[in-house]
Amino acid sequence: MKKYVYNATWIFAEKIARVIITFITFAFISRQLGPADTGILSFSQSLVIMLLCVTNLGLDSILISEFSNDKSERLNENKNEDFIYSTYRVWRLRRAVV
Repeated sequence: MKKYVYNATWIFAEKIARVIITFITFAFISRQLGPADTGILSFSQSLVIMLLCVTNLGLDSILISEFSNDKSERLNENKNEDFIYSTYRVWRLRRAVV
């Protein structure tokens, strides 16, 4: 139980640190850009985030389900985890290029 609390504490601390750093960075950038340019920046960020959601194609959930399956449940042992992961990385690279 101590291990879980320790890991949860680190995850919680990382999320708090990320929020604080994001807030400080955005405040600094907003101050430098001004109201109009900050609005353009925020709009472009929202478009990119929407496109990333569409182009994800559910690959993350497929990868997680493939790695979480028990090896004894797999019908075909030719499903090599390295092959699955490298295929996933190639698709992510293709998506980044587009």
